[in-house]
Amino acid sequence: MIPEKAWTHLLEPFRITSLKNSSINQALEFDLLNVTQMTARRKDGHLSVFYFGPSGHAPLYKQDCSHWCLPGVPDSWNELLYALFLKGDSLKHQNMTNFSTT
Repeated sequence: MIPEKAWTHLLEPFRITSLKNSSINQALEFDLLNVTQMTARRKDGHLSVFYFGPSGHAPLYKQDCSHWCLPGVPDSWNELLYALFLKGDSLKHQNMTNFSTT
């Protein structure tokens, strides 16, 4: 598991941008989807030697399963991202409908 301190510094540019825009009353909103736990639980979520099985010798060159074993981890990330887009679009449409009926 990756500790939160290892990646939260990556959000700093977004915080700075949000502060700069605060005088315009425009807040920067974004969703953060941490896929670390989900990815770590998949056999193909990391470089591995499962081609030879768990009891086999480690090969000289490891397989990059996140890119070559399809469907794989990036496909799962894409499905989650697509679901977030659909959810956001649905909420936006619902808000517009509610606004026009009032």
